[in-house]
Amino acid sequence: MSFQAGEAISITPQVGFLGGNLLSSAAAGPGIMGDGIVPNITIGLDDGQFEGEFYLGYYAPLREEGSTLAYTHYWLNAGYKALDFLSFGAHWEHLILSGGSDVEEAVDVYQWIGPYVQFANPTGSTWARFALGSDVIEDNDSFYKLTVGMGF
Repeated sequence: MSFQAGEAISITPQVGFLGGNLLSSAAAGPGIMGDGIVPNITIGLDDGQFEGEFYLGYYAPLREEGSTLAYTHYWLNAGYKALDFLSFGAHWEHLILSGGSDVEEAVDVYQWIGPYVQFANPTGSTWARFALGSDVIEDNDSFYKLTVGMGF
């Protein structure tokens, strides 16, 4: 569910459940259903000329078997709508290993920064955003990210 905060700002609280090996460190075996929970929020800006998005999520383990991990993940992008279907701007994203059974202190996993280009259906029902750039953490590589959205 999304809520409007004025004409240009939307607030969308969400909750996700993980089924895999991200938080339970089960890489050696099959993924674990119910691995973790992800409460998160997305705040969007769309005033017709400018767009932006802020995302914040916390990936918390639901299981205690073996090694468990927790992550804090957030990103911010801001851009300009050049045409009804085309926009471009800047993307910044940060993933932090923030806790878990084997973690003594928070560790930056990556911190990305770079440009993005977005193509959208003029009605706003579907879009695809491609971002690429550099990881500002020493010894990490560059990144690319493709995000696709669909409204229902």
